Amino acid sequence: GTGLGLSIAKKLAELMGCPNIKVDSVVNEGSTFTVDLKLTTAPAPQTANGDDDNNNNNNSNTTQAVSDSLENYRILLVDDMTSIRNVGKRLLQNFGATVETASDGVSAVAQVVASIGNDVPFSCVLMDLRMPKMDGIAATRMIRERYGDAAPPIIGLTADIMDAPIFLSSGAVDVRTKPYDTVKLRQAILKFANPIAASR
Repeated sequence: GTGLGLSIAKKLAELMGCPNIKVDSVVNEGSTFTVDLKLTTAPAPQTANGDDDNNNNNNSNTTQAVSDSLENYRILLVDDMTSIRNVGKRLLQNFGATVETASDGVSAVAQVVASIGNDVPFSCVLMDLRMPKMDGIAATRMIRERYGDAAPPIIGLTADIMDAPIFLSSGAVDVRTKPYDTVKLRQAILKFANPIAASR
């Protein structure tokens, strides 16, 4: 083929925290592509007659899950790559968030304006840097200039940490590198975003 599938797979792997895809190829037999993903272990199920220690552990796990939930967060995810938007949206929804997406800075600004005008502001905006029509820095600056402190917190997303200073100077509250760590991204959302009583 054209190699488009491999390019998309690489982007998805990077989004999930795996920067490399391993390839084993044998002529006339085929190729095997492998990714190593860092996945968290689910808590052990509680037994019917679990002891006090198990109950305490389960209560601790439940408390942690609730505190890490994004259930009351309405997030705008902005990225020009459809595959990254789709996967990112699914990941955030798995954390409990309500998620809308935009493919460029122009659409992002329009959606922020509409949300504030309809009195349903976003808890935060996850803004990619390099996009067509309007990049993330210009969009961030426009939103901040229009709404000031009333603007939703904007967390910049970039593949190059050297972009962080200019992103922050444009009005972003934080910058996460891509491929981003989903746990750290969630922590940034919990730290900077404004929870709302979202109805989904």
